[in-house]
Formats: sequence, C-alpha cells, structure tokens
Amino acid sequence: MSQQSPSEDILNLLIESTAQDIGDFAATTGWGIYLGRMPDKPDTCISIIDGPPDNKPATNYSYEYPTVQIKVRGKKGGYKAAYAKILQIRDFLHAQTDVVLSDSRYIQILCNIDIEFIGFDEIDRPIYVANFGCQRTKNN
Repeated sequence: MSQQSPSEDILNLLIESTAQDIGDFAATTGWGIYLGRMPDKPDTCISIIDGPPDNKPATNYSYEYPTVQIKVRGKKGGYKAAYAKILQIRDFLHAQTDVVLSDSRYIQILCNIDIEFIGFDEIDRPIYVANFGCQRTKNN
C-alpha cells in the first residue's frame, strides 16, 4: 500500500496547515513537530507516533485502518498552553475527510481516544496525548 507511514502523513498535514499555525520542524512557531520522538529541546513540542491498526486490513488490502498518537509537551508551568495546543490539533484533525497525503487518500481521520493528561516529565513539563483512527487507501 503506502510507502509512507501514517504518522509521517499526519505530520505533513499539520505542518502544511499554515493557516492553523500548529507547528513546524524548526519550531519557529514556538512548537516543534517531530516524528516518533520528543527531543529534550525545545520544551514545547509535538510528537506524531504510529500506533496499532484499529481494524484488520480489507481482505484485498485496499483499505488500511492505522492509528496515530499525538503527544504534546509544554514548557514547565505551561499546563494550560499545552492543553490549548492539543485541543487545537484535535479540532483540526477530527473529522477530516478525503485528504490526499503522499500516495494515500485518507477517507477519514477521527479522534478515537480524546485528550488525556498523562503527567509531567522528569523536569516538570506537562504532557498530553490524543489518539486518532484513520481509514486510508492508495490514491489512484
């Protein structure tokens, strides 16, 4: 099916949504976006991680049901700002339909596990997560 992971597709969707000003690779918006990891710096960062599929693929593998997890880490004392950022991401991604990313067409993207605060990291920075289920197929 697709040569690109779902997390890479979603990362590109978030970066390309410049009107939303969610984040970028260089963290010039104040929020860096990273694939599969949360580096020590910057404090304010967004990580996109592949998860297990929601469903088995269609028998002929014409549809996949990947999931992605979005993690948002705020700076120390930035509990409210981190929540606002993950809420912005959830509201942007939830219910997206018919989106072409790379060589895939996303029939839908749905928030299937809503925003959850998972605690503070070792230097007291807040971390939130949300999980999204997708249905995608090859873009012909």
